[in-house]
Amino acid sequence: LVKAVRPLYNLVMGVLAAMQSLGWVLVLTLVVLYAAGILATRLVGQGILFPEQEDVSNHVRNIFNSVPQSMFILFKIMNGAQ
Repeated sequence: LVKAVRPLYNLVMGVLAAMQSLGWVLVLTLVVLYAAGILATRLVGQGILFPEQEDVSNHVRNIFNSVPQSMFILFKIMNGAQ
């Protein structure tokens, strides 16, 4: 059916090409979030960025306690969540 109707075939092939590009955007986003999550966990969660003398609440350090949690927080920030 798809091959019989040429415009429908072109539409399906266009959607498949767009899905492939969307997949690469998803991979790139995950890689960037993973790298930023590692940095946030190391710098904020483990206290490298803020020495012990400075007053940083434990709540901030607990937010960036692990890489998956940091990735989720950064994803929320990236999308403008409150």
